[in-house]
Amino acid sequence: MALEVLTTTPAIRNIIRKGSTQDIYSMIELGSQFGMTSMDTSLFQLVKKGLISKEEAITYAIHREQLGKRLSAA
Repeated sequence: MALEVLTTTPAIRNIIRKGSTQDIYSMIELGSQFGMTSMDTSLFQLVKKGLISKEEAITYAIHREQLGKRLSAA
């Protein structure tokens, strides 16, 4: 299962309070030490484990082009 995890941290609360929700995705990408995982990272891991194809991952990715490049480099 691919999933995205957002943990409520003071930085996330601040982003929501300010209404800067477009910044949440980048905070998820940077927040792995708080248990956060982006959808694209989850899809990447599923491809690496051989559970889904690269094409399927790209189909469901948030940032398709970036994930495609990341998968090609791996």
